[in-house]
Amino acid sequence: MQLNVTGAGFLTTIQDLGRVGFRQFGVSSGGALDRHALQIANLLAGNEEKAAGLEITHGNVRLRFNDERIICWCGGDYDVQIGTRLIPAGHSTVVSASDDLSISGPRHGCRSWLAISGGIDVSTILDSRSTDLRGNFGGLDGRALRDGDIVPLSKNSERANVWIDNLRTERIAQWSAPQPWSQTAIANPVLRVVRGADWNRFDDVTIQRFTSEAFAVSPDSDRMGVRFDDPELHRNDDVDLVSEAVAPGTIQIPPSGRPILLLGDCQTIGGYPKIAHVITVDLSIDLNADLGEGAGHDADLLKLVSSASIACGFHAGDSDTMREAVSAACDHGVSVGAHPSLFDRENFGRKELAVMPDEVFNAVTYQLGVFQAIAETLGVRPNHVKPHGALYNMAVRDEKLADVITRAILAVDSSLILFASGKSALARAGEAAKLHVAPEVFADRNYLSDGSLVPRTRPDALLHDPREAGVRVLRMLREGKVRAVDGKDVDVRVETICVHGDTPGAVEFAQALRSRLAAEGVVIRAPKFSE
Repeated sequence: MQLNVTGAGFLTTIQDLGRVGFRQFGVSSGGALDRHALQIANLLAGNEEKAAGLEITHGNVRLRFNDERIICWCGGDYDVQIGTRLIPAGHSTVVSASDDLSISGPRHGCRSWLAISGGIDVSTILDSRSTDLRGNFGGLDGRALRDGDIVPLSKNSERANVWIDNLRTERIAQWSAPQPWSQTAIANPVLRVVRGADWNRFDDVTIQRFTSEAFAVSPDSDRMGVRFDDPELHRNDDVDLVSEAVAPGTIQIPPSGRPILLLGDCQTIGGYPKIAHVITVDLSIDLNADLGEGAGHDADLLKLVSSASIACGFHAGDSDTMREAVSAACDHGVSVGAHPSLFDRENFGRKELAVMPDEVFNAVTYQLGVFQAIAETLGVRPNHVKPHGALYNMAVRDEKLADVITRAILAVDSSLILFASGKSALARAGEAAKLHVAPEVFADRNYLSDGSLVPRTRPDALLHDPREAGVRVLRMLREGKVRAVDGKDVDVRVETICVHGDTPGAVEFAQALRSRLAAEGVVIRAPKFSE
């Protein structure tokens, strides 16, 4: 089961959805530069979204197949053919043994992504098959494909084999993905951005130029970043900046004034001013609430949130309420996760208790196991884990407790996403264990200057005004900062936003917050578990 490369083209590499969780070690995320295009192509080839495919730059690629496969491509305006038969973007297509596929162009755009049923079966390095050209690893020997290469393929899935049988006569499916998903090249694209950490280092004239004038893409661009030519942008000061974290989508302004938009293979830290960050629509913000706790308005909250953390019986709820909450969440298309607690129904799990590591491990694994079993009887796959109340707060600062919770999650299901405050001991433990950690912030809680939450024993623990919460959450998203109660700015990371379901007025609060985020173009969607 293999693919013969008879013409490798200008730059063709093996890519999947990239390496998640290794940027702290200096490893780029990598992966397909248009993740959504590869995901759509994979789904239409009968694959899982994360399967490895080919990223093709500037075409002139020729491939020969050795057995029957489903293929699908998405991306720029290319001519893709089997013999003389054109294959449109976003259409599942059957190829047979000895078929030759040619990809030429593009007329518009730069890249396309080709998915092949079964996926490309190269070795996994750091949880990904993607090619890292600068690190010389991943993909096929850490390099771009060459003429004469043989690319191994995995066997077709059962779904792909059914599609092959159904499409064997017509060869090309009449159905397809929506055109904006499959043909992504736009003649004059407009990038939506949020303000970067150094936005205020630029004067009003420069900001006006940045947000209103057209930029030309320089040939001096690659998978690491796109360099723009005129107009040049210059900051107010020439003070040296300390290098700090950057990510794909960051727009930096070097001394030349020519902006650089960082892409998938970008470095992990940089010292140039960060004027803005391009919105990554398919890595949307999650809005979560704690449910199944007897607050009485779960049905209303489920219309507003994208994730529900459901009480597992130790602080609230029981097997019946878990089943009811999971079923209702499924009806609303809301992802579900376990909300394990210390065993403390008297104090609603919000009183810190003296507990031993084994006691916590057993309590968490028990709650996760029960929740998993109930969800599976309803045909629902749990998506995440979020410790509750005192257990969460203790694990934020206690490394041993954080490690115990992480080990409990691994013992039950390592694909579950861990919701945890971004700079906490719990987040660090999850990342060290290679769990997908979704950094969490709280819309309805105030913060201390060390980044922890104001204790509920204080009168200023809760934030009740949804308008103020909307402004604060947008600043967290745009600048990665939140104002603590003492007036100090605190750095935060955010992938999921919590609204507590047991707080009076929770529904009205969540409604106002979601409306504000929608008005600012923020998409609400749950993170996906890592299979």
